[in-house]
Amino acid sequence: MYIKQVIIQGFRSYRDQTVIDPFSPKHNVVAPKNGIKKGNCCYFFFIAIQFVLSDEFNNMRQEERQQLLHEGTGPRVVSAYVEIIFDNSDNRIPIEKDEITLRRVIGSKKDQYFLDKKNVTKADVLNLLESAGFSRSNPYYIVKQGRINQLAIAKDQERLKLLREVAGTRVYDERKSESEVILKDTVSKRDKISEVLQYIEERLGTLETEKEELKQYQKWDKKRRCLEYTIHDKELKETREKLDQVTLFLDSSRQDENLRASELLQEEQNNMLKDVQEKCSVLNIEMKQLNDDRDNFMKLRTKLELDIKDLEDGVKEDETLKQQAIQELKLIEQTIIEKENELKNILPEFESKKSIEESFQARLQASEQRRTDLYSKQGRGSQFHNKDDRDKWIQKELKLLLSSVSQKEQQIIRNKDEVDEIFRKCAQIDAEIKERNENLSTRKIDMEESNRELGKLKKKRDDYTNIKNDLWRKQSVLENTIQNTKAALNRAEHDLRKTQNRSVATGIESVRRVVQEKGITGVYGTLIENFQCDEQFYSAVDVTAGAKLFNIIVDTDKTGTTILQHINKMELGGEINFMPLNRLHFKEIHYPTSPDVLPMISKINFDPIFKPAMQLAFGKMLICRNQDIASQFSKSHEIDTITLEGDKFSHRGTLEGGHIDLSKSRLVLHKKVCDFKNSLQTQEAELAKLNSQVEEISHKITRVCSDLQQVELTQEQLKNTYMQQKQDVQNLAKSKSSIEATFTPKKAMLTSNEMELSRLRAQIKSFQEELGTEILSQLTREDQEEVENLNSEIMQLKNEIKSVLKDRTILEGTKQNIEDLLSSNLYKRRDELQMRLDDAGMEGKNEQLKMKVSEFNTCVSWLEKSSLRIKDVETEISSYQKKIKALQVSLEEWRTIEKEKRAAVEEDSKLMEKLASKRSILLKKEVSTLKLKGLAERLSALKWLSTDDVDNAKQQFDELFGAESMIHTLSENAQFITTTFRPELLEHAEKFYGVQFKNKVSHILNITKEDAEDFVEDEAQEQARKSVTKE
Repeated sequence: MYIKQVIIQGFRSYRDQTVIDPFSPKHNVVAPKNGIKKGNCCYFFFIAIQFVLSDEFNNMRQEERQQLLHEGTGPRVVSAYVEIIFDNSDNRIPIEKDEITLRRVIGSKKDQYFLDKKNVTKADVLNLLESAGFSRSNPYYIVKQGRINQLAIAKDQERLKLLREVAGTRVYDERKSESEVILKDTVSKRDKISEVLQYIEERLGTLETEKEELKQYQKWDKKRRCLEYTIHDKELKETREKLDQVTLFLDSSRQDENLRASELLQEEQNNMLKDVQEKCSVLNIEMKQLNDDRDNFMKLRTKLELDIKDLEDGVKEDETLKQQAIQELKLIEQTIIEKENELKNILPEFESKKSIEESFQARLQASEQRRTDLYSKQGRGSQFHNKDDRDKWIQKELKLLLSSVSQKEQQIIRNKDEVDEIFRKCAQIDAEIKERNENLSTRKIDMEESNRELGKLKKKRDDYTNIKNDLWRKQSVLENTIQNTKAALNRAEHDLRKTQNRSVATGIESVRRVVQEKGITGVYGTLIENFQCDEQFYSAVDVTAGAKLFNIIVDTDKTGTTILQHINKMELGGEINFMPLNRLHFKEIHYPTSPDVLPMISKINFDPIFKPAMQLAFGKMLICRNQDIASQFSKSHEIDTITLEGDKFSHRGTLEGGHIDLSKSRLVLHKKVCDFKNSLQTQEAELAKLNSQVEEISHKITRVCSDLQQVELTQEQLKNTYMQQKQDVQNLAKSKSSIEATFTPKKAMLTSNEMELSRLRAQIKSFQEELGTEILSQLTREDQEEVENLNSEIMQLKNEIKSVLKDRTILEGTKQNIEDLLSSNLYKRRDELQMRLDDAGMEGKNEQLKMKVSEFNTCVSWLEKSSLRIKDVETEISSYQKKIKALQVSLEEWRTIEKEKRAAVEEDSKLMEKLASKRSILLKKEVSTLKLKGLAERLSALKWLSTDDVDNAKQQFDELFGAESMIHTLSENAQFITTTFRPELLEHAEKFYGVQFKNKVSHILNITKEDAEDFVEDEAQEQARKSVTKE
């Protein structure tokens, strides 16, 4: 390591920035120009170097700092700096750089150091220089004017003291004593480890032979106590020597605590950031589902709007047509009533005319038959020769007539039966039509009720479906949350396993496997799983229990033996430490009463059955307020103590502690695992509840769909039945019309047969009267009169019949027109209109419209809920995103702080490593240092010489040591920067620098050897001239 370059600005005579060319790692000479006082040029240059490296310019007052600033002409200088660039290729300075810049800036009110352009404290600079070998108390690397002469004439005792300082012997002795303390502490710890190992071996032996082991344990325990007493007495003496070391340790601990606090805050913010990011991820998933649901609802709403519009148009159109049909139906019914009344008014007269006509026809037929009979009677005189022939013929005709009468009577009976059958069938059809119409009304009511029920079921189905979709969305969000929780649980379990020895972790897994497969009872898990404590005691509890946290608690030693047998049988691996409750015994301890201490066992919460295990792990430990109290109580009460930070004081006198990373604490990690397991259990229970609700709602949807299908089937059946019955009514009406159409012919036939029967009976009567009478060639007067009367009556009847027939024909035409209008027009149109109205009711568009409106309202309600939830989720996401940004910014700030603190810790660590390395180096140099004799060998430790003592003591140096050759020899391993006016020192120099002084401003330039010799020669002549002048 050597000075590579010096930069000066505003310091004393160096007003402007003066950048000196790089120095040689060997011998460099700074020579003043002719006529310049060395005190005004070279002196200030070396003062500048001393200003940075020496402790002489510390704690200056404002006026002293002002004197170091340039005071020449021109603008006032308010600050100055001197910068030294070191070549650190040999890494003598404990910084991993080949080139290191050290600058000191001074002003009237400031004094700052900068290391590689970073602001550092004065103490850091002094420690750094001391680690590189620069003495703080005696800067021998800068030899001031008169110092060499002082050394030459100094006493042997003073030179010895200086030699020890130069050689680093004093520092070596200090570091040696510190190292010896560390070595003694290490030996003590090694002895303790040996004792602990021996104790463990003894404990293992006791498991094999219990009774014999107890005796051996008591024997070795006595010896152990003796050894502990001896060690304690020895360590008691060393404790006082460790106080200074403890002080340094406390300073380092503060940095560690700050770093630990920074790490904890950073970890907390990291956890918060992960939690917020997970929540944000869950909300994004929910947001996507909500958007999908909203899109589906919007599509459904659009479809329903179109359906409702179509149905409303259809309902309006149906309503219009219905009103038109109702109006037309009213007109038709009014017309029918009028026509029926008109027909009722015509029918009596028509029936009367018809009856008169039939009566006249019967009388006419009877008169004509009588006249025919009389004419026949008159002609039988010529037809038959005698009475007997005539009577025979009459008898014969009577037989025929009687036979015809009998047939006519039967025919009339049949005709009457047929007419009665027509009446009966018409009455039956009317009854059936009435019954069918009543059934149609009932079916119509049933269909309307079915439509309403169908609407209710569809609404219920849609409501259940929406609820199920909402449950599915929650289910999806919760499943994603469970996945995140499982991932976090796996990470926490992995971190917890990393704190365990691999064999211990394997052993715990083996025990759990055996217990699960073999169903072994009495196994309570690890120690850490069976207690709780406040978080402020985590560090203390963790340090106290240590690896015992993963010991497995069992009820008896037999249970442990059984598990081990199964493990060996199954060839499972791992290290297993059991704590059988029946074998654990603990002597009660009387803890001291003080507000500054408390028993650790009192702050542990556990089941009383685990008290032996907890007492074994925590019963012999006191928690103290601070280290002083812990040290005091561990000595006075011979009990182990510990601070909340985890600094453990053994009653034997040892101290254990240091930085504890709470993020890797076993209790913290176990708490995380338990918290994640509880969260996972809660979330899985909630998911199971959601699954149950989904299953229940699915069953409800299935039942509703089944009911819906049944109602639709029933509705279809009702509709088919209604249409069938309606068709049956129409068919019955047609049948009635057909039957009624046969009534008139049947009636006419009946009338004709009755008239024929009357004629036959009259003819029979005539034949019977004629039978037995005499045959006449001429009619009797009575017969003739009767014939005349009959002719007259026949004429009159024909005239009457003609008149009645004319009136009847007119009435019959009117009647027929009315009947035709009613049957072929009005009745049909009425039935059509009635059917249309019934069909309009059958279509159930109103019910469909109500169902669609209900569905639309439900859809709008769900859409509003979905939109509100989307807004809420967007607000939450925005809030979480802001939190994420804030946490990221804060995390970045803490990372920067942690980086700076870690750099400081690393720097301290490197410093400690450097001190340890220095100690090793000093041990190696001890022998060679003691062999140094004379001032010539002292110069091997000098690095930079910078005063006129070389000139003033030239003669003594030449006589004693040969300074020029000595400097040349030593410059192979050390750098020299000197100033002189003697040419001998220029002989072996590597680089030369000249100092110019003009207008009270100094400049340093790189010059050649010849220029340096000219400078020195001129300076020598000037000195000689001044000497002659003085004489």
